[in-house]
Amino acid sequence: IFDHFTNKNMDENNLKQCLQLLITVVSNTINILEQQTSQSNEKRILNNLQITIANLLDCNLSLLSSQYRNYLSNILNQYNYSIEEQMFTIEFTKEILCPFVHNLQGRLSLLDACQAAWNGDLSLVEDFIRKYPTLRNKCGL
Repeated sequence: IFDHFTNKNMDENNLKQCLQLLITVVSNTINILEQQTSQSNEKRILNNLQITIANLLDCNLSLLSSQYRNYLSNILNQYNYSIEEQMFTIEFTKEILCPFVHNLQGRLSLLDACQAAWNGDLSLVEDFIRKYPTLRNKCGL
């Protein structure tokens, strides 16, 4: 039993770290794009983001168990990421980045909110529902 909990904790920490890295690179890209005026630069920056995310996932997916990989895959599938091909099947647009980072932040918070619900920490759960109402009926892991 101890090994199971140790592995689950390590797995969850690896997933949280991966989500946080994704949030950071997408947020940084949003900040960079806010300062851009050139359309060609915007396209290059968005393309670089997709490559950066694919590389980040390539390095981090192997650290996750299949359950946690599937959790991450389900999130990324909404943005046309193919785990098998290790790439996005459509190009990003500037307009999807804010919803994308909000969804990633929500999914990261969902992991803690589920544990808080289990522990009876109502304030954390209520805060989560207020910030991420569309995720209120989503399951954690």
